[in-house]
Amino acid sequence: LALALRPAPLPYLLRPAPRHNGPLRAAPPMMTNLLETSELAPPPERVVAAVEAAKGARLTAADLAAQSGVRIDEARRGMRELATALAGCDGVSVSASEQGDLLYSFPADVRRELASRSAAAKARDAWNSAKPALQTAGRFAFGLALFASIAVVFTA
Repeated sequence: LALALRPAPLPYLLRPAPRHNGPLRAAPPMMTNLLETSELAPPPERVVAAVEAAKGARLTAADLAAQSGVRIDEARRGMRELATALAGCDGVSVSASEQGDLLYSFPADVRRELASRSAAAKARDAWNSAKPALQTAGRFAFGLALFASIAVVFTA
């Protein structure tokens, strides 16, 4: 009797890796530390306004959500973004309450501190201060153009 002997299969971990004949794919981008980036996006305006209205009081995300009318998850994210943007500033602290909620404390002049650290926040504040004048000028120009077009139609 002649037996055909075949080699035993290698265990899975010892098998050679399959060859890939398709196009090569780029490696996924590396995650970066948010504190190392040079510019962070400013937190939402409603969150900044509610923190500013609190005038330096200690707030939880639920307190902020109740004051500003934002959803609780948006309040949590906004306060975390604001605390990150103002990290190292005097008056900024994060602690835990007896119930385990995070208590945030921000300086009374949070908008000025944020503008001094972020060009995007400074640009947003400039836009918010210029927007009413631009809207008024736009309405005036539209009204003037409307009256001019009516005058042209009736005189022709």
